[in-house]
Amino acid sequence: MRETHIAEFDTAFNFVRRPTSLPPDLRPIWKISMLILMLHICCRGGRSSLQRLHVLNWAVRNHESREDFNHLIEGRLEPTDVVVRYEPGLQRAIDLSLGQKLVSRVGGDKIQLTSTGRAFAKALLAEECVAVEKTFFQGIKQTVTEARIEQIVYMVST
Repeated sequence: MRETHIAEFDTAFNFVRRPTSLPPDLRPIWKISMLILMLHICCRGGRSSLQRLHVLNWAVRNHESREDFNHLIEGRLEPTDVVVRYEPGLQRAIDLSLGQKLVSRVGGDKIQLTSTGRAFAKALLAEECVAVEKTFFQGIKQTVTEARIEQIVYMVST
């Protein structure tokens, strides 16, 4: 706490540093949890390309992006109608997950769950946390194949 006197007001002011709340999507544990759930629920064998993980990471961020993604998959939106954001926070979550041995790199651009990561995913599924995100991943798991994501991304880039 720091006290400052401002003569013009003829009073003292106290300045107190307070913690700043971070939104959940910027918290590392939330990102790591999303990464683990994406791999466990949406990816065959718990393995995915970085490209698919970035698309899923964008899709799960908030209600609007989940809705846009569902419309995109259903064909009600064209790939050029949405802006998929590739955010550095996902790469940090991957790096932290690699360090914690939750995931491993496979063949260059693929990420795969380890046995520790699968155990963490099962623990997340057993808890009542991130229910909206788990429901979203369960609802799209059949539609987010590597081929489908590649098709969406290719259509945007051409």
